[in-house]
Amino acid sequence: MPSKLLTVIFFISLSLILPVKLHAFSPEYHIEIIEESLGFLKPEVIEVLSKQQCLLDNILSFQYVGRNKWHFNDCDFTGATENIELQYQIIKEKRKTRNSADSGAEEFGKLLHTVHDFYAHSNWVETIKDGLINEQIIVDSKSSWTTLKPWEIINEQYIPLQDEGQGFDIDTDNRIIKVIDKEQTYPGIITGIVGVDRYCPEEIELKHWGKVLFDSVVFLPLDWLVDNEDGINKDKPSRAGFDMANELAIKQTKTEWCRLISMLDPIEKEKIYNDWVEDKQKAVELCSNLKD
Repeated sequence: MPSKLLTVIFFISLSLILPVKLHAFSPEYHIEIIEESLGFLKPEVIEVLSKQQCLLDNILSFQYVGRNKWHFNDCDFTGATENIELQYQIIKEKRKTRNSADSGAEEFGKLLHTVHDFYAHSNWVETIKDGLINEQIIVDSKSSWTTLKPWEIINEQYIPLQDEGQGFDIDTDNRIIKVIDKEQTYPGIITGIVGVDRYCPEEIELKHWGKVLFDSVVFLPLDWLVDNEDGINKDKPSRAGFDMANELAIKQTKTEWCRLISMLDPIEKEKIYNDWVEDKQKAVELCSNLKD
Protein backbone atom coordinates (compact mmCIF):
# COMPACT_ATOMS: atom_id res chain seq x y z
CA MET A 1 0.00 0.00 0.00
CA PRO A 2 1.49 3.42 -0.94
CA SER A 3 2.95 5.25 2.04
CA LYS A 4 0.95 8.44 1.47
CA LEU A 5 -2.27 6.41 1.50
CA LEU A 6 -1.22 4.82 4.79
CA THR A 7 -0.62 8.26 6.26
CA VAL A 8 -4.09 9.45 5.21
CA ILE A 9 -5.74 6.30 6.60
CA PHE A 10 -3.87 6.78 9.87
CA PHE A 11 -5.06 10.34 10.35
CA ILE A 12 -8.61 9.53 9.24
CA SER A 13 -8.69 6.75 11.85
CA LEU A 14 -7.54 9.18 14.52
CA SER A 15 -10.20 11.68 13.50
CA LEU A 16 -12.90 9.12 14.24
CA ILE A 17 -11.83 8.50 17.82
CA LEU A 18 -9.92 11.59 18.95
CA PRO A 19 -10.39 15.37 19.14
CA VAL A 20 -9.54 17.19 15.92
CA LYS A 21 -6.38 18.90 17.19
CA LEU A 22 -2.98 17.33 16.66
CA HIS A 23 -0.05 17.47 19.03
CA ALA A 24 1.80 20.28 17.25
CA PHE A 25 2.85 23.83 18.21
CA SER A 26 -0.84 24.26 19.11
CA PRO A 27 -2.77 26.78 16.98
CA GLU A 28 -3.12 29.03 20.01
CA TYR A 29 0.67 29.32 20.29
CA HIS A 30 1.09 29.91 16.56
CA ILE A 31 -1.49 32.69 16.84
CA GLU A 32 0.17 34.23 19.90
CA ILE A 33 3.49 34.29 18.04
CA ILE A 34 1.88 36.10 15.10
CA GLU A 35 0.09 38.61 17.31
CA GLU A 36 3.26 39.39 19.25
CA SER A 37 5.49 39.59 16.19
CA LEU A 38 3.19 41.36 13.75
CA GLY A 39 0.92 43.44 15.99
CA PHE A 40 1.20 46.34 13.54
CA LEU A 41 -1.00 44.50 11.02
CA LYS A 42 -4.72 45.21 10.65
CA PRO A 43 -6.97 42.99 12.80
CA GLU A 44 -8.64 41.50 9.73
CA VAL A 45 -5.25 40.44 8.35
CA ILE A 46 -4.23 38.94 11.71
CA GLU A 47 -7.50 37.01 11.59
CA VAL A 48 -6.67 35.56 8.15
CA LEU A 49 -3.19 34.55 9.32
CA SER A 50 -4.67 33.00 12.47
CA LYS A 51 -7.20 30.91 10.57
CA GLN A 52 -4.38 29.24 8.67
CA GLN A 53 -2.84 28.05 11.95
CA CYS A 54 -6.06 26.24 12.83
CA LEU A 55 -6.45 24.90 9.30
CA LEU A 56 -3.00 23.33 9.08
CA ASP A 57 -3.34 21.59 12.45
CA ASN A 58 -6.91 20.37 11.98
CA ILE A 59 -6.82 16.60 11.64
CA LEU A 60 -9.58 16.79 9.02
CA SER A 61 -7.48 19.03 6.73
CA PHE A 62 -6.14 16.09 4.77
CA GLN A 63 -4.10 18.14 2.32
CA TYR A 64 -2.09 19.61 5.20
CA VAL A 65 -2.15 17.32 8.21
CA GLY A 66 0.66 14.80 8.33
CA ARG A 67 2.39 16.40 5.34
CA ASN A 68 6.04 17.01 6.07
CA LYS A 69 6.32 20.03 3.80
CA TRP A 70 3.81 21.95 5.94
CA HIS A 71 5.15 20.90 9.35
CA PHE A 72 8.91 20.39 8.95
CA ASN A 73 8.78 16.74 10.05
CA ASP A 74 10.74 13.61 9.18
CA CYS A 75 13.93 15.49 8.18
CA ASP A 76 12.20 16.64 4.98
CA PHE A 77 14.28 19.81 4.58
CA THR A 78 13.87 19.87 0.81
CA GLY A 79 10.08 19.58 0.92
CA ALA A 80 9.57 22.15 3.67
CA THR A 81 12.07 24.76 2.47
CA GLU A 82 10.92 24.62 -1.15
CA ASN A 83 7.30 24.89 -0.02
CA ILE A 84 8.03 27.99 2.08
CA GLU A 85 9.63 29.74 -0.88
CA LEU A 86 6.81 28.57 -3.18
CA GLN A 87 4.29 30.31 -0.90
CA TYR A 88 6.26 33.54 -1.30
CA GLN A 89 6.04 33.22 -5.08
CA ILE A 90 2.28 32.68 -4.85
CA ILE A 91 1.96 35.74 -2.61
CA LYS A 92 3.82 37.89 -5.13
CA GLU A 93 1.58 36.65 -7.95
CA LYS A 94 -1.59 37.23 -5.94
CA ARG A 95 -0.48 40.71 -4.93
CA LYS A 96 -0.11 41.63 -8.60
CA THR A 97 -3.67 40.59 -9.45
CA ARG A 98 -4.92 41.79 -6.02
CA ASN A 99 -8.46 40.39 -6.09
CA SER A 100 -8.91 41.60 -2.52
CA ALA A 101 -7.03 43.66 0.07
CA ASP A 102 -5.89 40.51 1.88
CA SER A 103 -4.65 38.75 -1.28
CA GLY A 104 -1.68 36.60 -0.32
CA ALA A 105 -2.41 36.63 3.42
CA GLU A 106 -3.52 33.00 3.48
CA GLU A 107 -0.25 31.87 1.94
CA PHE A 108 1.72 34.05 4.35
CA GLY A 109 -0.13 32.47 7.27
CA LYS A 110 0.60 28.98 5.99
CA LEU A 111 4.32 29.57 5.50
CA LEU A 112 4.56 31.12 8.97
CA HIS A 113 3.11 27.91 10.39
CA THR A 114 5.88 25.88 8.74
CA VAL A 115 8.52 28.36 9.88
CA HIS A 116 7.32 28.12 13.49
CA ASP A 117 7.30 24.34 13.32
CA PHE A 118 10.97 24.20 12.41
CA TYR A 119 11.90 25.39 15.89
CA ALA A 120 9.28 23.23 17.63
CA HIS A 121 10.02 20.05 15.67
CA SER A 122 13.81 20.05 15.28
CA ASN A 123 16.91 19.71 17.46
CA TRP A 124 17.92 23.33 16.71
CA VAL A 125 17.21 24.46 20.29
CA GLU A 126 19.20 21.58 21.81
CA THR A 127 22.10 22.26 19.45
CA ILE A 128 22.21 25.92 20.51
CA LYS A 129 21.99 25.01 24.19
CA ASP A 130 24.87 22.58 23.78
CA GLY A 131 27.01 25.43 22.45
CA LEU A 132 27.54 23.81 19.06
CA ILE A 133 26.19 26.66 16.93
CA ASN A 134 26.15 30.44 17.32
CA GLU A 135 23.05 31.00 15.20
CA GLN A 136 19.82 32.10 16.80
CA ILE A 137 17.37 32.02 13.92
CA ILE A 138 18.22 29.73 11.03
CA VAL A 139 17.33 32.08 8.13
CA ASP A 140 18.04 35.81 8.27
CA SER A 141 16.35 38.58 6.31
CA LYS A 142 18.94 38.45 3.52
CA SER A 143 18.86 34.69 3.04
CA SER A 144 16.46 32.03 1.76
CA TRP A 145 15.12 28.79 3.22
CA THR A 146 16.21 26.88 0.12
CA THR A 147 19.86 27.55 1.00
CA LEU A 148 19.43 24.86 3.68
CA LYS A 149 20.43 22.01 1.40
CA PRO A 150 20.82 18.54 2.94
CA TRP A 151 24.37 17.40 3.59
CA GLU A 152 25.85 20.81 2.84
CA ILE A 153 27.85 22.64 5.50
CA ILE A 154 25.83 25.79 6.21
CA ASN A 155 27.72 28.91 7.33
CA GLU A 156 30.61 26.63 8.27
CA GLN A 157 28.59 25.61 11.33
CA TYR A 158 26.05 22.81 10.80
CA ILE A 159 24.65 20.27 8.34
CA PRO A 160 20.92 19.62 7.68
CA LEU A 161 20.38 15.86 7.46
CA GLN A 162 18.02 14.21 4.97
CA ASP A 163 18.21 10.74 3.42
CA GLU A 164 21.65 9.10 3.42
CA GLY A 165 24.81 11.18 3.07
CA GLN A 166 27.84 9.96 1.17
CA GLY A 167 31.22 10.06 2.88
CA PHE A 168 29.89 11.11 6.29
CA ASP A 169 29.74 9.32 9.63
CA ILE A 170 27.00 10.11 12.14
CA ASP A 171 27.32 9.99 15.92
CA THR A 172 24.09 10.36 17.90
CA ASP A 173 23.84 11.28 21.57
CA ASN A 174 20.14 11.63 22.30
CA ARG A 175 19.14 14.87 20.53
CA ILE A 176 22.67 16.00 19.72
CA ILE A 177 23.79 14.76 16.32
CA LYS A 178 27.41 15.00 15.20
CA VAL A 179 28.44 14.57 11.57
CA ILE A 180 32.03 13.63 10.88
CA ASP A 181 33.34 14.89 7.55
CA LYS A 182 36.91 13.64 7.17
CA GLU A 183 38.64 15.29 10.14
CA GLN A 184 35.94 17.92 10.79
CA THR A 185 32.89 17.43 13.02
CA TYR A 186 29.71 19.46 12.57
CA PRO A 187 26.38 19.38 14.41
CA GLY A 188 23.62 17.74 12.41
CA ILE A 189 20.17 19.32 12.30
CA ILE A 190 17.20 16.97 12.11
CA THR A 191 13.45 17.03 12.68
CA GLY A 192 11.47 14.32 14.48
CA ILE A 193 9.98 11.26 12.85
CA VAL A 194 6.20 11.41 12.51
CA GLY A 195 4.73 9.58 9.56
CA VAL A 196 5.28 6.93 6.96
CA ASP A 197 7.37 9.12 4.63
CA ARG A 198 10.60 9.25 6.59
CA TYR A 199 13.58 11.10 5.21
CA CYS A 200 15.85 10.94 8.25
CA PRO A 201 19.11 8.94 7.92
CA GLU A 202 18.72 5.43 9.29
CA GLU A 203 20.91 6.29 12.29
CA ILE A 204 18.32 8.83 13.44
CA GLU A 205 15.60 7.41 15.69
CA LEU A 206 14.27 10.57 17.33
CA LYS A 207 10.49 10.64 17.10
CA HIS A 208 8.26 13.68 17.16
CA TRP A 209 5.88 12.43 19.84
CA GLY A 210 7.62 9.71 21.83
CA LYS A 211 9.26 6.34 21.72
CA VAL A 212 7.11 3.24 22.00
CA LEU A 213 8.20 -0.37 22.42
CA PHE A 214 7.88 -1.27 18.75
CA ASP A 215 9.06 0.92 15.88
CA SER A 216 6.56 0.22 13.12
CA VAL A 217 3.96 2.02 11.02
CA VAL A 218 1.37 -0.11 12.81
CA PHE A 219 2.25 1.60 16.09
CA LEU A 220 2.04 5.21 14.87
CA PRO A 221 -1.23 5.71 16.82
CA LEU A 222 0.64 4.73 20.00
CA ASP A 223 3.34 7.31 19.22
CA TRP A 224 0.62 9.94 18.87
CA LEU A 225 -1.01 9.00 22.17
CA VAL A 226 2.21 8.63 24.16
CA ASP A 227 3.74 12.07 23.45
CA ASN A 228 6.31 11.43 26.19
CA GLU A 229 9.58 13.15 26.94
CA ASP A 230 11.39 10.89 24.48
CA GLY A 231 9.67 12.88 21.74
CA ILE A 232 11.57 15.83 20.29
CA ASN A 233 8.61 18.18 19.89
CA LYS A 234 8.40 21.47 21.80
CA ASP A 235 4.76 22.08 20.99
CA LYS A 236 3.45 23.12 24.39
CA PRO A 237 4.77 24.84 27.54
CA SER A 238 5.23 21.56 29.42
CA ARG A 239 7.78 20.37 26.86
CA ALA A 240 11.50 20.98 27.42
CA GLY A 241 12.73 23.73 25.11
CA PHE A 242 9.30 25.26 24.47
CA ASP A 243 10.26 28.75 25.67
CA MET A 244 13.33 29.02 23.44
CA ALA A 245 11.50 27.52 20.46
CA ASN A 246 8.72 30.06 20.98
CA GLU A 247 11.20 32.94 21.28
CA LEU A 248 13.01 31.92 18.11
CA ALA A 249 9.72 31.51 16.25
CA ILE A 250 8.84 35.11 17.19
CA LYS A 251 12.17 36.36 15.83
CA GLN A 252 11.78 34.31 12.66
CA THR A 253 8.23 35.61 12.12
CA LYS A 254 9.47 39.20 12.24
CA THR A 255 12.22 38.24 9.81
CA GLU A 256 9.73 36.62 7.42
CA TRP A 257 7.71 39.84 7.30
CA CYS A 258 10.84 41.75 6.32
CA ARG A 259 11.76 39.09 3.77
CA LEU A 260 8.31 39.49 2.21
CA ILE A 261 8.62 43.26 2.04
CA SER A 262 12.07 42.99 0.47
CA MET A 263 10.68 40.81 -2.33
CA LEU A 264 8.19 43.45 -3.49
CA ASP A 265 8.84 46.32 -5.87
CA PRO A 266 8.13 49.83 -4.53
CA ILE A 267 4.60 49.96 -5.92
CA GLU A 268 3.60 46.54 -4.56
CA LYS A 269 5.29 47.34 -1.27
CA GLU A 270 3.17 50.46 -0.83
CA LYS A 271 0.03 48.52 -1.73
CA ILE A 272 0.68 45.87 0.92
CA TYR A 273 1.34 48.57 3.52
CA ASN A 274 -2.02 50.13 2.62
CA ASP A 275 -3.88 46.81 2.55
CA TRP A 276 -2.36 44.92 5.47
CA VAL A 277 -0.74 47.37 7.87
CA GLU A 278 -2.42 49.42 10.57
CA ASP A 279 0.75 51.02 11.99
CA LYS A 280 3.16 51.63 9.11
CA GLN A 281 5.78 53.29 11.30
CA LYS A 282 6.15 50.16 13.46
CA ALA A 283 6.23 47.93 10.38
CA VAL A 284 9.00 49.97 8.77
CA GLU A 285 10.96 50.32 12.01
CA LEU A 286 10.92 46.56 12.53
CA CYS A 287 12.78 45.92 9.28
CA SER A 288 15.10 48.88 9.77
CA ASN A 289 16.11 47.48 13.16
CA LEU A 290 16.75 44.03 11.68
CA LYS A 291 19.19 45.54 9.20
CA ASP A 292 21.15 47.31 11.96
